[in-house]
Amino acid sequence: MKPKSKLIWGVILVAIGIILLGETTGLFDAEQLFSTLIPLALIVFGLWLILRRRSQEAAERFAPPPPPPPFDTQQTAVPKDD
Repeated sequence: MKPKSKLIWGVILVAIGIILLGETTGLFDAEQLFSTLIPLALIVFGLWLILRRRSQEAAERFAPPPPPPPFDTQQTAVPKDD
C-alpha cells in the first residue's frame, strides 16, 4: 500500500468514527448524514478516478523521449591483431 492511500484510509476511518461518536452523543443524526454522504462520496470518487486517468494519459503523451544509451569508448576501439 502506498503512503498516500494509507493516509486516505486513515482519514476515512477517522471521519466514520467521528460520525458514529456524534450519533452516540446525540450531536447529529448519522442515518441522515450517511444518506447524504454516501452518494456524494461515490460522485467524488468517480470524478477522482476520471481525472486521475486523464492526467496520467496527458503525462504519458507529453513525456520527453528516453535519453540515448551512454557512449562506451571501449566498444569502438579497433581490436589489435597478434
